[in-house]
Amino acid sequence: MKRLFNRLPLAALLLFSTCSNPKQKPTHAIGTSFLADSNFRFINKDLNTDCIHLYSRKNKSEEIHNWYADSLHKQPYTDLTEDQRGILLGSSFPAKGYGAEFARNAIQACFVAKQEKIGTLQPIIVYWEHKGEGWLEMLLLDKNGKPINHIVISGCYEDDKDYHITTCNRSTLSKNQVITYQVTKKPIADTLKEPMEVDSVITKYTMLPSGKMYTQVWERKSGVRKKLVISQ
Repeated sequence: MKRLFNRLPLAALLLFSTCSNPKQKPTHAIGTSFLADSNFRFINKDLNTDCIHLYSRKNKSEEIHNWYADSLHKQPYTDLTEDQRGILLGSSFPAKGYGAEFARNAIQACFVAKQEKIGTLQPIIVYWEHKGEGWLEMLLLDKNGKPINHIVISGCYEDDKDYHITTCNRSTLSKNQVITYQVTKKPIADTLKEPMEVDSVITKYTMLPSGKMYTQVWERKSGVRKKLVISQ
């Protein structure tokens, strides 16, 4: 049994499979049947990612994780199929050599929540994992079940150049709004002991029926908070 949400070094994804790419497999249409309520643990609920629990247990082959909402493994999450991973999560890995093929073959994923519709658009939350470390991601789907936007809403990672610097995300979700809280901790004055210097970024996303997002960002560095960006 293992409580997830650890660290995912982003460099691992960027450097993954830098050799010749394998032959691309054909991607099959996945339709919209995967949006059935039975595939999700949370339906139309305001959520705090701190309250979403994922416990893992390997299957009999000891190769594939199954995820549960409880430590007794009585409330399973529904896994994404290979084609669902490729179509729903492929755009989350835009770097050359990744995309749908990386999502199909290098990660595992499960459905977590289905939020209220925004016009004809359907927000869902999935959990995906790579080498035992993972993220919660919100996907905004069109009427055909294809992703048109996405937000990483929870997860932690170490700085690519200095593993003493860590950044963690957490979020709250309510109707058409997502507020993410990103905190970065780093040692002060070349010491690895406390106190740590803490920087933070708060981002408020308002999802529009067009699929665009109205974004507001507040940043706090060295004790000074300022409003950075308002974009649409």
